[in-house]
Amino acid sequence: MNRLKNSILWILLCCAITPCKTSATQTADEVDHRATAQHLYLIASDIWPSNPSIAPRRRVAPVPRKAFLYSLILPGAGQVYNGHWWKVPFVYAAVGGAAVVAINSQKNYSLFQEAYFNKLNGLNLPEGIPPAFDDARTLRIIRDRYDRRRQSWYVYTAAAYALQAVEALVDAHLQGFDISEDLSLHLRPGLVPVGNGSVAPGIGIALKLQ
Repeated sequence: MNRLKNSILWILLCCAITPCKTSATQTADEVDHRATAQHLYLIASDIWPSNPSIAPRRRVAPVPRKAFLYSLILPGAGQVYNGHWWKVPFVYAAVGGAAVVAINSQKNYSLFQEAYFNKLNGLNLPEGIPPAFDDARTLRIIRDRYDRRRQSWYVYTAAAYALQAVEALVDAHLQGFDISEDLSLHLRPGLVPVGNGSVAPGIGIALKLQ
């Protein structure tokens, strides 16, 4: 029995010594290659996780200048670039709606302008003018009304066009700020100096990143 125990201990001792001798005889180049391979493996594991399904998706923050330029080139393009495509219908409702009203007002203004000119020169009224408006004064009043409306809605269209570009710019800037759940706001009691070296109780607000 003792002989069997000694044999087992001898085998285990040889197995423990063998890797130590092998590692001691490794060259410096082999050690460097192993360290480099292990370092590259750690970098690759960080970039491409072994389980992509549970890895968090990291989205690069948009560039504000690009978002602004895209919106100037095509309304709504900056919102799509920022990842907020759901804002595009609102952009076209605002810009397109104002443009449609401005265009219709322009058409009516041109029609009544022509009718007013024809009335002053004794010509027939253009098609589309009701007979009830067969009066120079009435035609001038309606023409001026459409003139004011078309100018106003051209301004509204330009304002909506500019605002959607500014919205894309601001939205791109805000996406660079930390708005995660780690931000916390706390109210803390404190002492506030009120002059003459005296203090009064007050409440302070502390914003910290946990």
